[in-house]
Amino acid sequence: MKHLKKHIRFVVAAAFAVCVLFTSTSSRADLNYKPIQTTPFDLTLTAVGVVDKILKPDAIRLQNGKVYKIDNIRVPPPFNDAAVQFLEETILNKKVGFYIVGEDPMARSDRFGHTLAHIVTEDGSWVQAQMVSRGLAWAVGSPKSRDLVLPLFKYEDLARSEALGLWADPNLAIRDNDTIDLQTYNSFQIYQGKVTTYKVIDSFLFLNFGSNPQTDFTMTFNDRAFKSFRLVTKGQQFLLTHLVGKTIRVRGWVEENGGPMMTIEYPEQLEFPDIPDAVIMF
Repeated sequence: MKHLKKHIRFVVAAAFAVCVLFTSTSSRADLNYKPIQTTPFDLTLTAVGVVDKILKPDAIRLQNGKVYKIDNIRVPPPFNDAAVQFLEETILNKKVGFYIVGEDPMARSDRFGHTLAHIVTEDGSWVQAQMVSRGLAWAVGSPKSRDLVLPLFKYEDLARSEALGLWADPNLAIRDNDTIDLQTYNSFQIYQGKVTTYKVIDSFLFLNFGSNPQTDFTMTFNDRAFKSFRLVTKGQQFLLTHLVGKTIRVRGWVEENGGPMMTIEYPEQLEFPDIPDAVIMF
């Protein structure tokens, strides 16, 4: 009922100011927090305004000059124009609401002072969900911005199953050991494969995918992450060292370290296709 009331207050234009003053939700986004939010209405409505310009595929400006970043999405460069066109058709010159984690917009700002927020139109449409479900963007997060990544995965699954947008491009599809090659270094990718071995070196754990740890894909966790990692499902608990033989889907920035490597910084970088209802914590 609380979420329904927030929605009603938002879509009734006369009550916009009331929404800004009285809508609040307590939430956290640190590494020890299990996300429970499912829509922007679980967050805090921090502002309402009319979109004056689409600056980039993930940034907009209001009539008052305030710039907002569209949180929890990443648009592949080949889809920049399509994403901008979608935003122009959907929210340009229209009134929208901005929802953030917590209550302090400055705490949700990037290094330029632009607030990272989830955007909702007057008819209640969630802009991030629309972009991801059309294949215009991947769902992504960060250690401090991850609250709605899991719900966005559902929209991403839909777009992928129907080969929409970026999912129709082989160069943007989920990678495996045959396709995560030199051309993927220094880029965002999604990889899926089976863990073959693990190794601890100094304060890092390395999970390897393939027969040659020196050249095949590797995931790495720092000491804090791998010692506190827990994967829980149906009464079972897995540690990272228990994942040999399991299929993992991982998203993030590919670095070159002998072979392709991703560093894991927050739980929602990982998915476990063959472990139903998995809940990850670290």
